[in-house]
Amino acid sequence: MKSHKNAVLFISSLIFLSSLFYTFILDFSYSIHIDILITSILDWFFTISILLLVMRMYPDRFLYLYNHFNFTVRYALNDNVTLIITLSLIVMYFAYDRLDLILAGATRENLVFGNTSNRIMSLLSPAVVFICAYSIVFRLKIINIVFLLLGVVAIGVYNLSRSEFSNLIFIILVFTIIKKIGLRQALYFVCVFVVIMFFVTIMTIYQGRAQSLLSSFMGVLNAFFKYKSFAFYLSEYAIDKVSGDFEHVLYPFLGFIIERFLSIIELVSNPISVQDSSFITDFHRLGPSVEYDANVLYPWWSWFYGCFGVVGIALKAVYVFCILVVVVRTKFAFTSIYFIYVMLFTSFYRHPLLNADSFFYLLAILLLDMFFLIKFKKN
Repeated sequence: MKSHKNAVLFISSLIFLSSLFYTFILDFSYSIHIDILITSILDWFFTISILLLVMRMYPDRFLYLYNHFNFTVRYALNDNVTLIITLSLIVMYFAYDRLDLILAGATRENLVFGNTSNRIMSLLSPAVVFICAYSIVFRLKIINIVFLLLGVVAIGVYNLSRSEFSNLIFIILVFTIIKKIGLRQALYFVCVFVVIMFFVTIMTIYQGRAQSLLSSFMGVLNAFFKYKSFAFYLSEYAIDKVSGDFEHVLYPFLGFIIERFLSIIELVSNPISVQDSSFITDFHRLGPSVEYDANVLYPWWSWFYGCFGVVGIALKAVYVFCILVVVVRTKFAFTSIYFIYVMLFTSFYRHPLLNADSFFYLLAILLLDMFFLIKFKKN
């Protein structure tokens, strides 16, 4: 497990540092402030170090994760091919139902944040992506993998987004932390990666962002790191939003959950993700053209920094340690994979409970774990 773990941590760090490097070479309106630079690097260092510490402290729990996935989950999924096909077909139906909006020229923001967004899809999408990643790593029946990959493609079409494909790749990488792979399976992963990238490049061409597969592929890589680099600039907006606001002192920890709770009691005076607030979806022009319009990517550390200053980075580190220790000691295997994925690939760029969609993503993973635990007890 050690070599795979180090490889995944290296890839996570490479993405973070490359995104940071892009802030210096792209045509942003201004350079990121030194305190933002130092704080983001400090947060990255703490997060990676804590993840390494937890892996070293609980090797037996990671062995449990492997056994649970290799036996309990494998048995449940191979024994329920019909369920996998049904889930994928439902996702495909919702994507098909949206085709008229897509063909009419609806933007990604209209689809993701508009009134047509469906809570059933908010629950099904994470489940399909995580089960697909699991099925690829643990080599389930080919019919499962094919239908799940088609489901992921349908989710990408539904949201008119390529992010689900990158999420799938990252979750596959996290699964390899607990499962040893040889050369043959490494080549198998390369083939899967090629298939995923083919779908991504085709979607890019369809969106009118490229004219050929090669230019599309290069454009995807460039856009990926450019998109991640926006988070360093948007962190300033998150810091300003909650700085000095006692009402949001728990938002760094619980995000949408605490804000929704407060909004039930009384109106939130400075809403982030409730009461039809547009803070998350509003675009901020970071450069000379519309290509530098950015939203959503408000890194997790920035909310702690805004509420508590530099001390907030230490508080976040302790909080991350507590979360990881708790989840890996439970029987919620998919939830453990989810939080490792969050710490490695999304927390540097976005709060894991930023809005309602983020909450439903976590809820879907928890329900997925409950399903397999109940299935295990029945058998």
